[in-house]
Amino acid sequence: MRLKIKFLVVAVAGFGALIASGNSVAQDSLEAKAFTDGISVGIHGHYGFILVHRDNMSHLVKGHIPAFELTLEKQTSGLLDNHGVYNFPSVGVSLWHSDLGNKEQLGSGSAIFGFVNFPLVRSGRFLLRYKLGSGVGLISKPFDREYNHKNTAIGSQLNMFLLIQLNAKIQLSDKLGITAGVTFSHYSNGSYKVPNLGINVPTISVGVIYDFGDYQLSAFDKEKKEYDKELDFNVQVGGGAREINPIGGAQYGVFYTTLEGTRRMDRRRKLGVGADVFFDASTMVLYNRNSDNVPSSNQAEFIRYGIHISHELVIGRMSAITQMGVYLYSKYKNDGPLYHRFGYRYQISEHVYADITVKTHWAVAQYVSFGIGYKFN
Repeated sequence: MRLKIKFLVVAVAGFGALIASGNSVAQDSLEAKAFTDGISVGIHGHYGFILVHRDNMSHLVKGHIPAFELTLEKQTSGLLDNHGVYNFPSVGVSLWHSDLGNKEQLGSGSAIFGFVNFPLVRSGRFLLRYKLGSGVGLISKPFDREYNHKNTAIGSQLNMFLLIQLNAKIQLSDKLGITAGVTFSHYSNGSYKVPNLGINVPTISVGVIYDFGDYQLSAFDKEKKEYDKELDFNVQVGGGAREINPIGGAQYGVFYTTLEGTRRMDRRRKLGVGADVFFDASTMVLYNRNSDNVPSSNQAEFIRYGIHISHELVIGRMSAITQMGVYLYSKYKNDGPLYHRFGYRYQISEHVYADITVKTHWAVAQYVSFGIGYKFN
């Protein structure tokens, strides 16, 4: 049962980018001249290293990291409004595999992830883009108390996989192009299981892309659509689970409620402010471990209250969420006064939405949570 829950967490996170683009691709394909119009496949070779961000993981780095990536990509045409807003991005799915430079303690890393390639510069046969992707990652040799106790970086086989890339493409012919890029990838389980320092891998890459068919970009009318800029009010509940040290200990439930007001600023962005109530069953345990504190067994004392500001990058029904908040009350103070949430939100209907987010304190992930919300407008 635990394995199924973990897989569900990373699977939903992994295909967030595909959900964002799936609706637009499906509608777009109805207008294409042929099924292959706008489709391309690519193979890319990467070479990099593990970035040591904690002293207690330096012993894991024993060599450079070769990796390869297979991509299936579709160019949007501009038939939908959000295509032109983002300068006609392409969307797709990638398969990733890498040696992690330490076969005994880390093994290999693999991933399947959805992505969006956002163009920055178009000039003749030259295209400069930035690529954002997220998906399901697999580490072949995670921490094991008996067989692999030196892996202090990651405690689970199934993980979230995140990727950010700046890449350039040069079109050599109508069908063939070459690419080069700089990539940062990250494996983490969001503290579902410790250890969870995460594995960060910067790489450089070169690749070849083959384009099937043609795709004519539609004209984009900047005045085509007006958005309602009135305030929306959201009510949301959600939860998840986390594990804390020592390794192999219990997992604790986490729950939250959020009230938020948001306003559509333009075609791309929403801004908002909100109030949060958090309950994390592990904070009482962490508090009581500190001998300077008076022990408490009242879980209600460890409910946290906070306020936040938010930004949403809107792509069709999907939006990428960034929030920064401050605790108004928190009995447990070791995390500091500020918290952050990052993730995806999907608008299921006019009023109902779902999201998946990672709550952090700066660069330290606390937990992954699922939420369901209702929008009043």
